[in-house]
Amino acid sequence: MTDLSNLIEKLQAATGPDRELDCEIAVALDGYFEVPPRFGRVAVDYACTRGGETMLPGQGGDQLVPHYTASLDAVVELAERLFGHAATLDITINIGAAYHSCAFFPFELDEPFVAENARTPAIAACIAILKAKEFLDE
Repeated sequence: MTDLSNLIEKLQAATGPDRELDCEIAVALDGYFEVPPRFGRVAVDYACTRGGETMLPGQGGDQLVPHYTASLDAVVELAERLFGHAATLDITINIGAAYHSCAFFPFELDEPFVAENARTPAIAACIAILKAKEFLDE
């Protein structure tokens, strides 16, 4: 089982937004990397390299990592970085419902990657994007 498959399973089991999962997505897909604890801190920090520049965290923790599992804006920005504008997200938000779904259409493929029964629309979008990335990387 690939790392992306494991991450997809964790997202499917998530009961809501989760900062640890956000960090795992950031490391797996979005150019982030772990910085070992320094100066007696316990928590791992996360840094990012974009456009040839490395951004390091300030006071520690995960403040650089977008809230992928909570924010549709963060997921859309991630999809744009991964696929450019050559994709469509079709997110079904059921107001008051416990579960949501998403279909992700990379333009170079005929079939969408679908996520169903996710606890938030953002998690559904993350799952669909991870499925597409996993398929295209094979």
